[in-house]
Amino acid sequence: MLIIDVDDQAFRDYLARLQGRLDDLTPAMQSIGQEMEGRIKGRFETETDPLGVPWTPWAPSTAASYPDDGYHRILDRYGDMLGDVNWQADTPSSGPLRPPPSVLSCK
Repeated sequence: MLIIDVDDQAFRDYLARLQGRLDDLTPAMQSIGQEMEGRIKGRFETETDPLGVPWTPWAPSTAASYPDDGYHRILDRYGDMLGDVNWQADTPSSGPLRPPPSVLSCK
């Protein structure tokens, strides 16, 4: 009979430290929120999709019906849409993230 003993305590300690870092994903979610907001605002500036393809121009009927006091920009009639782009990251909305128990049960 072959018996193999593995001392995995260092690995278990590492997994416990890693799991502790997953309790509050607020910093990661803040970074993601900032990136998404920047990209969305950039799309409005360039009027392109994420692949760089220009937005479809207005149909003549759309241009004719546009209010005189508007911004005259696609998807930004009065500036409200772009101005309302925001994000929020906090502990309740960010986690905790827990791997399935089977991942951490190294017995």
